Amino acid sequence: MDTIEKLTRSLAGLLVTVGVTVIVSQPSYAGNTYYCDRATNNNGDSVPATYARTPRGQVPIIYWIFTVSGWSPQARCEEVSLRLQRFHDNGLLNYLNAAIVNGQPAICVTPEVGVNCEHLLVMLPSHMDANYGLSLLLDIRGRVRGRRLEIGRGPVFYDNLQLYVDVEKFIDFISEEEMERTDESRSNSTIDREL
Repeated sequence: MDTIEKLTRSLAGLLVTVGVTVIVSQPSYAGNTYYCDRATNNNGDSVPATYARTPRGQVPIIYWIFTVSGWSPQARCEEVSLRLQRFHDNGLLNYLNAAIVNGQPAICVTPEVGVNCEHLLVMLPSHMDANYGLSLLLDIRGRVRGRRLEIGRGPVFYDNLQLYVDVEKFIDFISEEEMERTDESRSNSTIDREL
């Protein structure tokens, strides 16, 4: 084997090794991170909340209030936040949908519309309608507060009578609300100081 051929093989081996190292060290899925912390809900109570940390800031997406099937609000917050992060890291967290799993209402994570329940996020009480449970969990009515959120356009829509929430669009929608609320409280505090 001549010197040029040895050099070419060595260089090719080095490039393959560097290429594999670069590919392996890439994050599995860029974007938001999900975690559990305390937040003040619309009633002014401090409750466990699942947050999304986004490029625009930290946004509470679920306020945990009730104990269900022996799971305290704190335990549910921690478990669901971990599940959301795992689904996100694996590139599966595109939509939340209302579903029935083993005869029980549930909220699931699915990478595409039209799939009944790809990955279980949380079970709901047996007496609760799954669509209502998803709406209630995300406090969709409370978050709109005078702003227009059309069902069927934007982050919330139905497909074959199942409610779906586009996670990224929903977080964008509520992060705009949080920014407006922060701006409003800043202007109110400025008015208070001026009076």
